[in-house]
Amino acid sequence: MVFSRQSASVSRASTRWSPPPQGGCKINTDGAREGATGFASCGGVLHSWRGDWLFGFSRSIGIWSVMEAELWGVHEGLVHAWNSGERRVILEIDSLETSGVLDRKRGAGVSFTLYDRIAALLERDWIMEIRHIGRVANQAADNLEKMVDVGGAEAYEFHDPPCMYSANSSVGLLWGRCSYCLMFLTPLFTKKKKILLK
Repeated sequence: MVFSRQSASVSRASTRWSPPPQGGCKINTDGAREGATGFASCGGVLHSWRGDWLFGFSRSIGIWSVMEAELWGVHEGLVHAWNSGERRVILEIDSLETSGVLDRKRGAGVSFTLYDRIAALLERDWIMEIRHIGRVANQAADNLEKMVDVGGAEAYEFHDPPCMYSANSSVGLLWGRCSYCLMFLTPLFTKKKKILLK
């Protein structure tokens, strides 16, 4: 399969995760908001065309709407991909509403500043495709998003995958099957880098 030039077009729902075409990178991102407090977080992961882990992130972002949390995940994923030198990129998100906003170039209830940041990233000189996927296929990004304390000011970078990770699994991060890993081993993961946000 060969990449074709795309102007950030949106493809519709895929139910299984699969590696990108040869020479490319795939970004999976997610965002969520706590209903009681309004605090939100985002997370994501970059994979190579071989399915190898390239980079993961998890970030607390303050008080935002659900869609804005999703868009923060998109923003962070695009920034990390660009800074890593990736220029052939597939972006996958599990929010149909968010993919629609990206497709329409603007959406109600979205911070103009945040949207404009994403729009500027999408206009850079790279080959980009945006896909809407099912939640199960996006589970790795979803689990990374849940790693931070949403009420705090913190962010994590993962240069290696957390324990129990399988890129080719439709589940991705298999913490749901291993509560011991989630509760005790993840905080000891040596390549996790904590960044205090300013």
